[in-house]
Amino acid sequence: MQPSAVWAHFATLGADNGLKCGIIAAKYPGMDIVSFGPTIRGPHAPGESVDVASVARTGPLLIAVVAAHA
Repeated sequence: MQPSAVWAHFATLGADNGLKCGIIAAKYPGMDIVSFGPTIRGPHAPGESVDVASVARTGPLLIAVVAAHA
């Protein structure tokens, strides 16, 4: 799989990246995979919340990774 194809697929993942990383890893053995993001409590349930401070920490990292691969 070419890097551009990996990034195109990455962009479609949305939520539950840990689960989706496991599915992708099973399909592409040996591929390096990283899942990161803010701390979410109670995902997909009433009262779901996100830790705002963790968004502030992970946002710049996401921007740097995307910029490095654009």
